[in-house]
Amino acid sequence: MTTSPERLRELGRLAPHIYDFLAADFNVDWDLDHLDAEAVYRNVLDGLLPSERTLYLFEAHLLRNALTDDENDTERRVVVDDCFIPLLRGVHLVPDEMRPVDLDELTARFPRFWTLIGGYFNDDWRDDYETAEGVYDDALRRMTRSKVEQLDAELESIAVDFPTGDDVERLLDALGTGLDPLLDTGRTPAQWLEDLRRYVRGDLGARTS
Repeated sequence: MTTSPERLRELGRLAPHIYDFLAADFNVDWDLDHLDAEAVYRNVLDGLLPSERTLYLFEAHLLRNALTDDENDTERRVVVDDCFIPLLRGVHLVPDEMRPVDLDELTARFPRFWTLIGGYFNDDWRDDYETAEGVYDDALRRMTRSKVEQLDAELESIAVDFPTGDDVERLLDALGTGLDPLLDTGRTPAQWLEDLRRYVRGDLGARTS
């Protein structure tokens, strides 16, 4: 990928931590110490603290949004989308072989939440809605009061069982949702969950008994 020095500096200012990591670890001899590029990413990302990983993930989203349709940027977007962001989000995920069991358990415990997160927030939801709130409104409008009450109860249980931002992120990753709280709402996973709880309770309060 050949890119002008000005463009590289621009991207570096946008994502300084990622820029420094790539410059330091992808030196001229990197392939002598690592099997492939993904091994380099894992070597660094596995050692990040949760707060550091959140910062890297935020920069990765900023970087992805700044990339254009230029050929070089397109190649970079593939790296960011298909490797860097999944690795950042997957550092603490359960092994793939556990996902079917976990998914069945989660969907059984939280069926209304699963309908919202896995059904409405599919991979193409941004083609149909401008904001996450638009999805909430459409989903809640289609639910009876009793189903919204069930969703509210499920969200309360989720807040207890998944109390940290990392816990919420693991839950969303296990469900395979197309929603990314940081990218789509500008909120951390824990903040997003609290926002959703308030949104659902606001809907309940606006309904007649």
